[in-house]
Amino acid sequence: MQTHVSSDDKNNIVQQALTSESDEEMLAALRDIILGQDQHLITQIMRSHARELVANVVVEALHDRQLKDQSVDKILQPVIEQSVERSVETHSDKFVGYFYPIVGSLVRKSVKAFLSNFIEKTNQMLEHSLTVKGIQWRIKARQANVSFAQYAVSQTYQYRVEHVFLIHRETGLLLKSVSHPDSVQTDPDLISSMLTAISDFVSDSFAQPDSTDDEQLETIVTDNYTLLIKPGPYATLVASVTGQAPSHLSEKMQLSMEQIHQLYQAELSKFNGDNAEFEQSEGQLSDCLIAEEKLESKEKKPWMAWILLLILGGFLTHWGWRVWQSQQIEAQLSVMDTLPGYSLQKLNVDFGFKHQSSAQIELLRDPDSVPVKQWLANQQITLDQIEIKEKYFHSVEPSLITQRLSPIKAEFTELEFNHKNGVWFASGKVPANQKYQLLIKLGAIGLSEGINLDLTQLQIQASNTLLAQSQQVSEQALFQILAKINAIQIDFELAEVKLAEPMLAQLNKLTQLYQMAKKLAEPLNYQLNLVVVGTSDASGPKQMNQKLSIDRANSVRTELVKQGISQDEIYTTGVSQLDNKHFGSEASQINTRKALFNVMYLKQTQNTERKI
Repeated sequence: MQTHVSSDDKNNIVQQALTSESDEEMLAALRDIILGQDQHLITQIMRSHARELVANVVVEALHDRQLKDQSVDKILQPVIEQSVERSVETHSDKFVGYFYPIVGSLVRKSVKAFLSNFIEKTNQMLEHSLTVKGIQWRIKARQANVSFAQYAVSQTYQYRVEHVFLIHRETGLLLKSVSHPDSVQTDPDLISSMLTAISDFVSDSFAQPDSTDDEQLETIVTDNYTLLIKPGPYATLVASVTGQAPSHLSEKMQLSMEQIHQLYQAELSKFNGDNAEFEQSEGQLSDCLIAEEKLESKEKKPWMAWILLLILGGFLTHWGWRVWQSQQIEAQLSVMDTLPGYSLQKLNVDFGFKHQSSAQIELLRDPDSVPVKQWLANQQITLDQIEIKEKYFHSVEPSLITQRLSPIKAEFTELEFNHKNGVWFASGKVPANQKYQLLIKLGAIGLSEGINLDLTQLQIQASNTLLAQSQQVSEQALFQILAKINAIQIDFELAEVKLAEPMLAQLNKLTQLYQMAKKLAEPLNYQLNLVVVGTSDASGPKQMNQKLSIDRANSVRTELVKQGISQDEIYTTGVSQLDNKHFGSEASQINTRKALFNVMYLKQTQNTERKI
């Protein structure tokens, strides 16, 4: 590239050179002619060829600088880390695809390294805690008034750099600090302030009057630590060492201090209290975190760690075996919910860690079904402790109904019963005067005409001489059924209007009896109505008890309508607190939170009403 200087500029420069009185002025004028004023000619040439010149030497320059003081990687590492972090955040999906094939291998290696490290650390912990040496160390640490960890470090390492602090020399503020991973946590800012105060005290106290040099501390020795101080023009580097500090540590600190001043000279000279600019100096400070362990005379084997792992493995194996046993027994007991006449409400099996096994069983059971303990014995299920809470209910399982029909068949020898699709079909012959007794017996075992009993195939044997007796018998049977209905009581929990499961079975029985009574009452010209009376106890205000008693009666009425009784035939009322004084000394134990029943019947031919 050629550059041109105007003729006027050249004449001016030559004129100045001729009129100059000294060689230096003539030399400066000649330099201006060749390079241009303010060297702008050479600057233009360098700018035009800068890219080519730098490209030829940048690799060699980075290589030479890295060999000299290893500062290149310390500068590039934070930049590359930040670049990779931003790239991962922006293209996370691509990185997942890149790393997926090697994740499995990495996980296996990581787990292997973790287990190895865990065993080693556990072994060290046990050796330092459960051995004679560990107990001696604890005693000596207490005598020296230091923590066990500090004493253990002093006995394990020849030396170890615990902390490194970079402190601004002028302000005394902490710029950056690093610590050994196993070191005791400290407050770096507090340490920085104290060191600055001590250094200022020494400098002011021992300074020579005629000297311009400041007195500087280089070493501070305490019972547990040695502080090595390496001052610089703008910052001070401090290393906290346990054990005997080696001589090459001071050289390494000096090298790190020079690198920091070289890389952060501008930031140090213009420091305004913000230490965020020195976060990248961690690499230089970490170079000073060196340590050297004491040599052991014999190779250690982590016997204590392996014994602990064996004990832990045995414990987990035994616990897993007990859990498996508990699950097997629970699966066997859960079969009860499928047995005829069984309704399992709650099951809890506990094997525990010891050999004591227990189970809690709550269920509803039909009285005609197999007893729970007998079923357990048949299944060869044995437990150390077993608690059984059972309530009875009326089951309509076919196998149980067949069992209950046996005595009825023995009494009515000409009857046959068949079961199909949930309905029992009765066939054969029965005398007219015994029909209603048959219905009562069938209702008692859970069979009700129109619900699960079909009598269309039943033949009724009647005679003129028996008609009067049949009507009388039917009327007596009707009154017996009404008396059974009036004896039924529904219990409620405290302040509850919701029906419990056993009470629903009671209402089902009441519905069957009421339907049976209606069939008996129809040929006798009786009209039936059911009155439901709700009651409460005296534990609350009277107004609230009155509402509770009415709500309980309505709750029963709603369930009866669901089961098939017409709502026009049911009347409800509430009597608030039920007087239980006539129960005598046992009055406090009687549950007066009930729903009571009263059947009213009216014979239409006589237009009179009788109430039961």
